[in-house]
This record gives sequence, C-alpha cells and structure tokens, in this order.
Amino acid sequence: APMDASDGSSSEGERKKTQETNEKDDDDDRGGSYYDTAALEELRLEQKRSTFLNDNTTKTEPAVVASVASESVGTTKQDDKEDSTKEEEFIPLSGGNTKASSSRVADPVVLTGEEAMAYARREEEDDANVDFDHGLQSPPTPPPPCGVDNEKAVMGKVKSMDINADIMDIDDPSEEVEEGNRRWEDTMARRAGVLPPNAATSADRNSGRSRPQQRDNNSSSLSQIRTSLQPTISNLENVYSDLESSIHRHESTLSSTRDELAKHQSTLQKHGRALEYYQGLREDLATWMGALRELNGMVEKVEEAKRQLEAEISWRRIERFWEWGKDCTEVLEKQGLLETKVVGEDCYFDEANFYNAPVQEVDEFGRDLSSMASISRVKRWNQRRKSCIRRLQDVQTDSGDIENSLQQSIGCSNEDNFGSGEFGEWKQRHEALAKAVAIIPDLVKDDYLSISNLCTLFFNWEREYPADFATCYAEMSLVQMISVLVRLEMCEQWNVLDIRVDSSSTPCLEISDFKWFHNLKLDDSRRDGNGEVGEKRKAKPKCILLEVVQKQIVGHLFNSFSFDDGKNGTKQQEIYDPFSVTQTEHLCSMLTSLLKYLSSCSEENSKVICGETAGKILNSLLSLVKYCVGRMVVPIGDASKISLTRNQFALGDVSKELDGETVDAIAYASVIQVKALCTLAKNILGRWYPILNREICNQKQDEVASLVQFVFEDLVSIRILPALHSLHAITSGDNGNDKKYSEMPKMFINEILDAMQGAELLEKDRWMLMAAPLRVVAKQWDNSA
Repeated sequence: APMDASDGSSSEGERKKTQETNEKDDDDDRGGSYYDTAALEELRLEQKRSTFLNDNTTKTEPAVVASVASESVGTTKQDDKEDSTKEEEFIPLSGGNTKASSSRVADPVVLTGEEAMAYARREEEDDANVDFDHGLQSPPTPPPPCGVDNEKAVMGKVKSMDINADIMDIDDPSEEVEEGNRRWEDTMARRAGVLPPNAATSADRNSGRSRPQQRDNNSSSLSQIRTSLQPTISNLENVYSDLESSIHRHESTLSSTRDELAKHQSTLQKHGRALEYYQGLREDLATWMGALRELNGMVEKVEEAKRQLEAEISWRRIERFWEWGKDCTEVLEKQGLLETKVVGEDCYFDEANFYNAPVQEVDEFGRDLSSMASISRVKRWNQRRKSCIRRLQDVQTDSGDIENSLQQSIGCSNEDNFGSGEFGEWKQRHEALAKAVAIIPDLVKDDYLSISNLCTLFFNWEREYPADFATCYAEMSLVQMISVLVRLEMCEQWNVLDIRVDSSSTPCLEISDFKWFHNLKLDDSRRDGNGEVGEKRKAKPKCILLEVVQKQIVGHLFNSFSFDDGKNGTKQQEIYDPFSVTQTEHLCSMLTSLLKYLSSCSEENSKVICGETAGKILNSLLSLVKYCVGRMVVPIGDASKISLTRNQFALGDVSKELDGETVDAIAYASVIQVKALCTLAKNILGRWYPILNREICNQKQDEVASLVQFVFEDLVSIRILPALHSLHAITSGDNGNDKKYSEMPKMFINEILDAMQGAELLEKDRWMLMAAPLRVVAKQWDNSA
C-alpha cells in the first residue's frame, strides 16, 4: 500500500509535469514550431518505437501488463477527468525517474520549444560518438513496474526479441501506431493553422469511434490542408515569379548603371586628357601666332616695297619705249619723212602737233612750249645715243667708228633710255630690300621659321581630335600661317621678272625650286599615310600644299599681269613687260611648272583649278598686251624719200644731208620697233599660246583664239607688215650696202613663221589663212632675192 501510494503520487506529479509541458507545447504550437523537419522525423520514429515496445510487452508479459493496467485504471480514469483539456501526451526523451517513466511507457511524449532544442543538441552530441541505429536494433528495455525479479525477467525477454523480424511480420499497423500518426498529423495541421486548436482534443475524446471514420477524417484533413495550402502555394509561386522578374530587372538596371558609370568615367577621363591637351595646344598656338604676326608685319612692308620697285622699273621701261616712239614720229613728221603712223585707241597722241604745226602754245611767261618739248626731246636723244655708244663699246672688241655707223642706230635699245642715276637708285633700293629680307629671320627664333614644325603641331591635333580639327577650320588657319613663311622665302627668291639690278641672287624659275614646296609635299604625304586619322575622318582633307600654291604662286602671277586702264583715275600696276624675252621665259617656266603640279594633284577639283588658272592668265595677258600695244605709236617711214647708201640712211635727194636725230628716228621706224613687235608676236605665239592651249578645255578655245587673232590682225597686219615693206624698200637697192641689212625683213618674217610652226598653228586651216600675208611676202622676197 505505501508502495502504491508513492507510485500514485509520483505518477500524479509526472502527470502534472506532462500537463504543464503540453500546455506549454500548445502555447508554442499556437506561436509556431521551434525545430526543423529532421527533428520532427526523429520524434515520429521514437513514437513508433515506443508504441511497438508497448505492444510486445503486452504480448510477452500479460501478467505484468495486467497488474500495471489494474493499478493504473483508477489513476487513468482520474487523470482523464483532470486532464480533459489536455490535447496530447508526450514521451520523455531524457532519462529520469525509472518508476515514473515505467508507468508511462505506452504514452508517447512530444517535446516542443526549448526542451526540444536542448534534446536535439544532446542528440547531436551523442551522435558524434555513437551512430543512431534508426530503430533496427533492440531498444533499451524499460524497467518493470515492480520487483527486481520481474525487471530481470522482462529484460531477458526483451533481449531475446528480434525487432526487425517482428516488424516484418506486421502487416497492418496497430491502432496505437495509427493513433500516433493521427495525432502527429493533427498537430502538424494545427501548427499549419488549418484546424482549430481543439481539433486534436476533440479527436482524443472521440477516440472510440471506428477506425474507418478516423481514416476518412484524416483524409478530409489532408484534403483540407491541401486545399487551404493551394492558394498559399499559388501566392508563393506568384511571389517567386515576381521576385525572379524583379531580380532580373534589377540586375539589368544594375548592369546598365555600371555601363553608364564606366562610360561616364571614360568620358570624364577623356575630357580631362582633352582639357590638358588643349591647354598645351593653346599655349603653342598663341606663341606661334605672336611670332607669325610680328613676322607678317615685316614681310608685308618688304613685299610692298619690292612690288613698288618692280612696278616702277617695268612701268618706266614701257613708258620710255612709248615716249621713244612718239619722239621718232615727231622727228619724221617734221622732216617730211613720215608716210603714215598707227595709233591705238588708248594712245593720247596729240594730232595738232603734226597736222596743225603753225599753232603755237606758250606758257604764262610767254615761252614757246613747242620749243621746250623739242629741247626735252633732243635731250633724251642725246642721252640715249651716249648710253648706246657706251654699251656697244663695252660689248664689242672692234674699235671702229661706232658713233656715226648704222650699227649704232639700229643697235639702240630701250635700256639706253635710262641714265646711270636711275640705275643707281634702283640698285640701292634693291640692296636695301635684300638686307631687310636677310635681317627678318634673325628677329624670330628658328623654331618658328620651320614649316615642318608648324605642320606637325596641326597634324598631331588632327590625329588626336579629328572632329574638332575639322569643325574649327584648322586647315584654313594652317594655310594662313604657312603663307607667312612662304611669302618670306618668296621675297628673297621670287625674281621671275629678272629685275635683279646686279644682284647675285639666283631666281627660282619653277615652284619645285622653293624649299617650302618640298617641305609641304613631304608633310602632306606623311599626313595621308596616317591610317588612324584616315579612318576617323568623315571627309577627305584638303591638300595643304595645293591651298598654298593656289594662294601664293597663282596670286603672284596674277599680280604680274594686273593693271588698271586709268579710266577711273588709278595708275596701272602691271609688272610684266610683254616685250621682254627674259621675263616671258621666266613667267612661262613658272606657269608650266604650276599647271603641271595642278594637273598631277589627286584632288577632285585640281583639273578645274588648273583650267580656271589658265583661263585667268589668258584674260590678263590679252588685256595687258592690248593695253601696251594700244598706247604705242608706230611710225611708217616714206621709202620713196629714204634710201640706204653705203650702210648709211640718206635722203633721195643726195644734196640734203640727214642729222643724227633723224637717222635714229628712221632706224627706230624701220628696224627697232619692228624688232620689238616681232618679239611680242613670238612671245605670244611661241611661248604663251602652247601652254594655255594645252590646259584650257575645248569649250574655251575661243578665248585662246582671241589671243592668236589679236596677233595676226593688230600686230602683223596693221603694224609689222607695213613697217617691213618700208624697210625692204629702203634696203633693196644695190648701193654698196651690207647684205645683212637687205635680209633683215625676210629674217623678221621667218622668225614669226617659225614660232607659228613650233606652236602647230600652220596645221590648222584658220590660222593658216591668217598667216597667208606673211607667207606670201616671204615667198615674194625669196624670189626677188
């Protein structure tokens, strides 16, 4: 009886602990599970094992079980009444009072909360040393409820049991196993929030129902769980899908942000490098601009002074030649030896001096102006005669009488119209210009006189930033800056008109003779060979050399031909003397090299530029020639009153002797002016026409034809042929004259015909008809000879 009382009190205490534990577990269930799936699976296996041990113990120990059951019947009924609110019973997982645990062997216990976590940690520590047998080996035998002998008997029987064999013999699970499964499923359902908290309690109270009804309830519970979980699963799937799309979108945004950040960083670095580069470039360009601006100011002054000197010399030469013709015409007119004279439209020759001789003009002091003009004319003649004699004596070794010979009269040239004082002045001015040009480079550092250095600065800029180089007109600026250095070199070496005045400098007759031409050609080839810049360029760059040549060489050639006709009160400014053979050769050589370079350029518009340049040169040349010939007076001597006797000009009336001024006037009208006009015709037909005709296209052939037509109609027909007829009539008589004088008319005609033959003009029907008078006269004089 005391033993039973103690057992009952211990069982009651154990039962209270279990109830408190269950209430705590219910509270934990309502709040959620504190252990994972693996721990739940272990708990379930332990429940199955305990149930299985209870069944075996009942079979092997009916007496013990019956006694235990009889002792606990009253207690169980009382416990059921006291614990009617308890939802489920748990098996202890830890050791403790053997008597207390043996009285509750058949009741499964489930730990929750902190106790389950502590049990799980203890199991993990035990698993580190002992492997879990997964219920395949015999579990430890619980102690019997009373007596040591019974405990030994039960232990012996338990040891002799084969759990695996018994499990294999079981076909259907026992009611306790099914009840444990049902409880476990109800617990899981309650924790999942599907069943109300009192579902498991009501299920315990209705444990007496039939087993099929329990199975239906379990199935309905599972279906309810599935049905209730289906929206949650769908929501989770939708949330997962949204999460995936959101992750993908955010990853894309992050990637694009990273790309933009890298791009901005690269752009920032690029702009930083550009800023540093442009700061250095700005300093270099500012220094170059300062040096070239100073240089340009000095070069402009030298160019202006040189242009004025050249224009003054050339213009004075042409004016002296016109004046010479007027003086000779006046002398022949006064002597009555003038047959006719040819005066152009632009000639301001005073007809009153010839046809109204009795009219006298006086100044405010009553002096006869005509006598004063005669005094000036005689003074010019004396100066011209002295200069010619001095020049012929320096050239010839023969010490014969040059002063009174015909050789002196016909050997006079336009250079004899200038005195030594004028040549001395020109020489001093030219030497001063040469010294100024030599000093200019010393005032600037050598680094800023190199075209290659300047081109390198700009071409490096183009290589680094081609877009900026193209949009800021850098090529135009480069051409303007290079032009300053080019003009400096041309001030020293451009002497196409051969106005050197005893200078030792050698003129450049072709554009390839200049140093800047070779430097720019080399720089352009290096620029075109840069493949990196070529790929970045949107448009083909301009040829720097072509721009400089077009601006400087072509400009200088136009300035040589430019003139104003004086109708607007401005003075003529041409530099080229069309009667000069040397100047014509130099200009034609320069023009030939220029057109050759333009035609060889790879630029698309180079052919057009070449044709336009030739056309402008043609128009300028034709205007200049017309102007010079139009201002010229061509006297034609009367051959019936003049004869050549013993190499001296004389009158038909031998009784009257001719003075020196009249003889020189006859020589000018018969030989000197004819020689000048034939030289002009040969310069045009033999030198200018072939160059211009080759470069000008077929549509502008009429312009070239106008130049040739002017030569035949104005020069040959109106001026040259009448003068040659007069010369042939004067020298044709057999009066003991030198044969060379009688052959002079034929020599002049043959020179013109040879020039036409060289220019292939006689092969064209139009020009062959134009040259018919020359060929007829030449044949006639051949027959007469």
